[in-house]
Amino acid sequence: MRKALHRFIDGGFEALAEAPRPGRPPRWMREDLDALEEMLDEAVARGVIWTLPALAEWLRRERGVDVDSSWLSAVVIRRRPNLETDSSIR
Repeated sequence: MRKALHRFIDGGFEALAEAPRPGRPPRWMREDLDALEEMLDEAVARGVIWTLPALAEWLRRERGVDVDSSWLSAVVIRRRPNLETDSSIR
């Protein structure tokens, strides 16, 4: 907190926005998951069924996002709580 306060005093709000965040950068962005959800909605309309490994490969190929299918499973279930009855994913 002290560092942020000193940055603000020295450079105002701009200094706070430019401060790098610690840790590993995120592998995906909300836009990536939105694109995945849109693609799944289109898949349902066409009657296409996707597996989680195939979804992970789609994200890697189309969006440049490298995720494990087991992690993707948890994210998709959180975003699509009706997954049990969703015909686009098996």
